[in-house]
Amino acid sequence: PSDIRTAIRDNLRDIHSAWTNFYCEREEFDRARQEISTAAKYGLTLKLAIKWILTQIAPRLARKAVLKYARRYHPEHF
Repeated sequence: PSDIRTAIRDNLRDIHSAWTNFYCEREEFDRARQEISTAAKYGLTLKLAIKWILTQIAPRLARKAVLKYARRYHPEHF
């Protein structure tokens, strides 16, 4: 059913976006670019588009944004 397919696509997009964050945090920018490109294949959102652009042209800025987001919304991570 289409609602199940949509849910699966959304979850896969979110998983690959999370992997992008993981690799950005560790300064593995090539891997981060691969993951964000895979995430975009499952559906492009504004947030994802911004993350894709940052990983392409300013990966260190992408890392900084990822860390700021993580500290704010997932302080237990630190």
